[in-house]
Amino acid sequence: MTKEIDYSTENYIPKLITHGYISPQDGIEVILKTTTNPSSISEDDRASNPEVRIYNDKGEYVELDYTTNNLFTSDSTNFIKNDRQYSIQAKADNFTSISSTKQLILATPQIDSVSITETNTTRAYIHFNNNYEDDVKFFINVYPYNNGTIDPIYIDSEKFNPFSILDNINVGSNTVEVSTSFYEYDSLLVELYVLSPDLVKFLTSQDNYDYSKEDPFYPQPYPIYSNITGGYGIFASYSYSSIIVNISRKWD
Repeated sequence: MTKEIDYSTENYIPKLITHGYISPQDGIEVILKTTTNPSSISEDDRASNPEVRIYNDKGEYVELDYTTNNLFTSDSTNFIKNDRQYSIQAKADNFTSISSTKQLILATPQIDSVSITETNTTRAYIHFNNNYEDDVKFFINVYPYNNGTIDPIYIDSEKFNPFSILDNINVGSNTVEVSTSFYEYDSLLVELYVLSPDLVKFLTSQDNYDYSKEDPFYPQPYPIYSNITGGYGIFASYSYSSIIVNISRKWD
């Protein structure tokens, strides 16, 4: 779910870091850890007595459950409602409490249809409508299936890739083409996401960070976008729908 970002600085001030998402489909997942001193590579990044709560815009909250590896979750998906706003607050011993900006839960985007052109390269055309009044960004994942199982080589450790954010999406009807060699598979799983503005800013800054840190002429790496007060990190929202499309493989 996460991409590891180095928040170490020369003027080290210990703070909490969070990295979390909220979605009507996947629920709530939040990683909470601490910055580590650059001079102590082996320093533990686990917080002592951590607590994470998620609030809606009515002031109601749910306390998240700790699972493992600094991960907090909640199975209270009935707490998540469309067109409502949510934020997190977290605290731990000896650290300043942190909070995020509010994240709007957008209505689930709907895939109207998927058409397939089958040659040695499979072309999938995803048809959908953009009915959102705000300037939102869309994201598409396409996974090849074979006998109901996704090939592990297509599963990325990062949930979102900045390069797959869709540009030039019109209000109303849209068609996006995805081309790749899926000829040995029997079906495709297509997922259409809508991303909150803060999530788009975070993913874009990740891309800029990766580019700038490799360029020796940059005086310092591009800063990672954070919407956390009192600490570092991101808490963002997304929503998605999915469809499975069969591939006939007529050329076999």
